[in-house]
Amino acid sequence: MSITSHSRSALVLLFLSVALTTARPISAQTVEPIGRILRDPSRTREPRIARAGPRVVRWFLTPSGTFTANTKGAVQVKASTDFQSATVTGYVAAADVYTRPDHNSQGRIGGEIDPTFLGDNFGLSIGGELAKTQHVSTDGELWAELDWNAVANVLTFGGIAYEDWTKPSGADDSINGATFGLTGVWTAQTGTSVLAEYDFNSDFNGEDGFAAKAVQNLGKYAKHDTQLIVGAGKHRVVTIALKITLR
Repeated sequence: MSITSHSRSALVLLFLSVALTTARPISAQTVEPIGRILRDPSRTREPRIARAGPRVVRWFLTPSGTFTANTKGAVQVKASTDFQSATVTGYVAAADVYTRPDHNSQGRIGGEIDPTFLGDNFGLSIGGELAKTQHVSTDGELWAELDWNAVANVLTFGGIAYEDWTKPSGADDSINGATFGLTGVWTAQTGTSVLAEYDFNSDFNGEDGFAAKAVQNLGKYAKHDTQLIVGAGKHRVVTIALKITLR
């Protein structure tokens, strides 16, 4: 396998975005959007249509590591299938979060629906996630994303809205709020994709946010399609993952 100049440029651009961020406050170390780094873009660039015959379920295994003031190792198992009117995805994930000097286990469960009624030029994604980090917090998130396929198979722009909720362990009160953002996806002819998201300041986040990732197809290993995902968030958060198609 060889990495083309387009792929190298995409990865260099991503890592430059990490260098421009600042140190992360301790109070926000457990709420970085790793789930958004591992999410797939909407189906505007790759419309799927349910075929006749037995329904096909696609299974994915994604081990990942996140590196910041804390370190996080995680494994996600995802399943996705197509219906005539939508693609439905569900996932579970388990992680170990190292918040010096302690290790805390984390569990996540989530799902997403991508309706097809908007046609090939627009994509709609609706989903939610619930996470529990031992001794830290319980968190929930709902999102809705609308994308426009500006250049077929090359460039997609969109907007996204989040409703987040978090309750620190031992606290009586929870915090919730809405956040709005802009998204973009660029795909090279080589198959390399760069995805970026900018979230505007909100009462929940307390500041603007930025996350980006590059996805590179590595080909087949042991007959399984494999992708390398390198993601970056604000405050020098870096996620590295391998997405393996099980079947």
